[in-house]
Amino acid sequence: MNTTSDLRFVGTTPDTIGVGTNLNVTAEVLNYEASSCLLLLDPVSTAVR
Repeated sequence: MNTTSDLRFVGTTPDTIGVGTNLNVTAEVLNYEASSCLLLLDPVSTAVR
């Protein structure tokens, strides 16, 4: 994953994302995989909180 383009950051872009990094993610739901209970998302914008 490329944190600069894949997550579509708005504002300050962190060098790394780790456990405890607070993010606001706005995304469109692409699909739901019932067998694994996963939502597949397409990020619209991401911002560090």
